[in-house]
Amino acid sequence: MGNRRNFEMEIAQRRDRFKMLVPDYIADKDAYLNRLAFECDMLLHQNPRLAQCDPKSIMLAAMEAARHRLYFSQGQCSIIPFKNQAVFVLGVAGIIKILYKTGVVQKVKYGTVYENDLFEFCEGSGDVDFVKHQKALVNRGTVVGAWASATMKDGSSHIYVMDRDELFKVRASSPGYRADDPRNPYN
Repeated sequence: MGNRRNFEMEIAQRRDRFKMLVPDYIADKDAYLNRLAFECDMLLHQNPRLAQCDPKSIMLAAMEAARHRLYFSQGQCSIIPFKNQAVFVLGVAGIIKILYKTGVVQKVKYGTVYENDLFEFCEGSGDVDFVKHQKALVNRGTVVGAWASATMKDGSSHIYVMDRDELFKVRASSPGYRADDPRNPYN
């Protein structure tokens, strides 16, 4: 596969392999694969750094998206250039979709907390776990943290909160983070 080559043609040449990856519950695998190919083409045309990545790594990232039936355009996943390699990265929407597919998760909520938001949480024994987050209606300020909660089908709940320092430490540790790139998922 050459750089910026038509992804539909590339996936068509490997359609049998891709179809094996797409979950069986997908009725129209061809329609899904056509959309995946189109989305990959769009990503390559929109991001010159991604277009310069090793073509095999781009194909592997597309295969990983197909394995979970995720879409790039819906923020479920991304392909991020790390040097000359394209790397598949799950987005929040993709993580949640996968969690729901397990059948053990009933509800997932998450949010980004800004300095002028009202935010309160408690991690207790499971019966008293809670998150209260009310977004400021104007001038939310800068990011101060993020949170996620999951309620399981057995009734238990799990809460995770990260402060600004933890968030930025994760961002800084990513070899793909570039402050000057507005298309970078961290921005």
